[in-house]
Formats: sequence, C-alpha cells, structure tokens
Amino acid sequence: MSKAGADLLFDESTARDFIADAYAHLKCIGYVPEAIPLMEKAGIPPTRDDGLIELSGKDRIPVFIQAASNLRLWEREPRVKCI
Repeated sequence: MSKAGADLLFDESTARDFIADAYAHLKCIGYVPEAIPLMEKAGIPPTRDDGLIELSGKDRIPVFIQAASNLRLWEREPRVKCI
C-alpha cells in the first residue's frame, strides 16, 4: 500500500470497519507503516500485540503466516472487551 492508497482508504468507513472488526474478532492483521493512521482511526490501540505484524519486507511474510495460522490471538480478548 502506498501513502496515496492509505490516504484514499482513510475516509472510507468500510475500510475502517473491516480493520476494526478483524481486530475485535482477534484476527492477525498484517500492515505496512502507511496504514497506521487508518488503524488508529479504526480504534486499534497504539500498543501493538503479537497479532499485528508489520509487513515491511518479504522476510516478515512468514511471520505473518505463522501468526495467522493460529486463527485467533486470544491474548487480545481482555483488551478488546475494554474498548
């Protein structure tokens, strides 16, 4: 995702809702730094967890795949219930 692409999605409620739902459903989320403002707008706290994987290079893709293979990040559940 480019900065321009992230800017286009920033005002899209469906993009914000998609990310917020993935976070609330304890899903693993892969992101690029340009998407951080959109994530913050979706209510994802700045404190990152093991289910939020920055995809800054190809070497991070296996990390994302491994994290996503667990289907849910149950450690996030107490934080989600407090939001």
